[in-house]
Order: sequence, then C-alpha cells, then structure tokens
Amino acid sequence: MSANTAKTGEKRVHPLITKTAHGIRDWGEWLDLWEAAESFQTLNGLLHVGFSVNLPWRTEDRENGKDWHDRVLFYLQVADRWKEHGWCVTESEANERFFIGLNEKGEGVHKNAGELRGKLSEKAFAMLAGHFFNAELWDLYEHRKFFWIWNGIGSSERLLAELAHFFRLDGSAVLGSRMVNLGWRDQSHHEVRAEKFLKNFATYLWEWQAEELWTGDEEKKRAHRERVAAHRARLGAAKLWVVESLDALHQLSFLERWMDRLDKPVLGKLQEIAMRTELKSYSHTVKDHRKVATLEEACYAGSDAAWLLARHKLLTREGKRLRSIQEAQEERDKAEQKIKKLSAQAT
Repeated sequence: MSANTAKTGEKRVHPLITKTAHGIRDWGEWLDLWEAAESFQTLNGLLHVGFSVNLPWRTEDRENGKDWHDRVLFYLQVADRWKEHGWCVTESEANERFFIGLNEKGEGVHKNAGELRGKLSEKAFAMLAGHFFNAELWDLYEHRKFFWIWNGIGSSERLLAELAHFFRLDGSAVLGSRMVNLGWRDQSHHEVRAEKFLKNFATYLWEWQAEELWTGDEEKKRAHRERVAAHRARLGAAKLWVVESLDALHQLSFLERWMDRLDKPVLGKLQEIAMRTELKSYSHTVKDHRKVATLEEACYAGSDAAWLLARHKLLTREGKRLRSIQEAQEERDKAEQKIKKLSAQAT
C-alpha cells in the first residue's frame, strides 16, 4: 500500500486477489510446467509437489504413459547419480555461479549449474524415499495392503528396467562392488529407506505366487497362463539384479529365508559374484593379488556370495540325506506292520 493510498483512505487491495491460485490439474500439467521452468527454485518446488498431484483419469492419457509408472520413472531418472554433486557441468558453466538464497548465517549461497543439477537430483531422491521407497509389504494371509503397488512394479517392463539401472553397480569401483545411488556405510535416512525398499522388493520376488483363475473358459485360462508366465519371467530376471544389489550392500544373508527357493539362475549369479572375489597379498597368504580360483578360496577371502552358496549346498545335501532316512524309516515301518499282519494270519 502506498503512502497516498493511506492518506486518501482508499480501500486496500490484497496482493493475492489478482492471483488465480489453482492447483496443478494432473501429472500431465505438471510435466508441462517442468518443461517450461528455468529457475532452480521453480524446478525444486515442482519436485517437492510432484507426488501429490493427481494422475490422469482419461484412459488415453494412462495408455500414453502418463500414469503412476511414468511419475516414478521420471523421479528415478532425475534422482540418478544424486550422490555425485557437480556430475553434469560443462567447461563454460564451471565458473558461472548463481545466487540461490541465504544460509543460516545470513550469507549468500552461490552454486554453478552442475551443483544445482546435483541439488535437484538429491531432491528427487528424497521425494522417492518419502513417496515410493516407503511402500509397505502386504501380509499375504491377513490383508493385501499395497499389494497393487508391488504387482504394479512387477508388471511393468519399463519400471523394472529403470529400477535395475538405478540400483546398478559402479563398474569403476576399485574395492569390491559399489552401487551408484546407494551406499552401505554412513547411510542417510533416505538411503536406509531405499535399502528397506530393496528388501521388501526381494520379499515380493520370492514370495509371489500366481493366483488361480476360477473359470471354465479355456480361452481365458490360456490367456491367464500366458500372463502368469510373462510375470514369472520378469520377476526371475529381477531377482538377478536384486542379488547383485544386496551383495553390494552386504545384505546377502537376507536371502537365507528362501534357501530352498534359490533356483539355478540365482545360484549361477551367486557363483559369478563369488568368483569375482580377489585375494590380496596384504591380507591373504598369496604372493600376488589375484582372483579366487575356487568357491572355497572365495569363502576364505570372505565372499558373502560364496558362504551363501556353501550354506545352500550343505542344507541341500543334509536335507536330501535326512529325507532319504525318513523315507527308509517309513518303508521299514510299513514292512514291519505287514510282517505283523501276516504273522497274525498264520496263527
């Protein structure tokens, strides 16, 4: 309000009266706003609200990718490499810095373009942690809470591929397997949530069971069998990268609860991981650094994958031996009962 307005007594006009403060209509409009935005603050604000906007209701929009899969895919892509600030800055941008606000001391904060991209990537990861990686498990026998989320993930080739990329290993890591977007030491609370997501996802992968289709229609049965086979194949492929991820996080022991369900592809992946282990001259009794030659050497070198395989071999062997003993005992009991019966008939 100006001094003249105060003197003449004119009616004050609230500054918000001239603003149409409508909400973002849906994810499609959010994407349009994202494409048009140029300032760091606007992009950061859009990332903050992206999971709260409505998804399109029209079938054609959902079929064109503007659904919840599309939103998660977008955030995964933006969050990729969030731990590597300054990862994307050209030589011409390196010396140009932008003012983005004040710190707690009232000092101006300036960042270059690469650092701002890193901050946006980190923001996207934080939003994933709060709105996607926090997906709960369902209890198969009591209720089906969030069941649709896990089946929705397992049914999407695009989303499974993006998750595999996001939780990929850094091939340039010198000391063992390291993940690009998740560490296993000094984790932030967002990383802790992402690790829990991986474990929940592993639980879904190994606990999933196909539902029976109660119908007499042979065509519907055939279509159902095809869907189940395709879903099982997707989950089987996902198990392999999840095993790699759990190994990088030193969490392979999580798979021990499904020891009897580790199939040949998974066992093969565990062996591949184990045989990548190296013997170091400064910590093992070898003259020069080298890869292990056997699974026993991998166990000696401390490979979690090798120890899991050794445990699986032991449990499989002992389980088979004990089952054979039980079956022999049952056959013996049957034979003894038969002998007693025949003996009783003779008298």
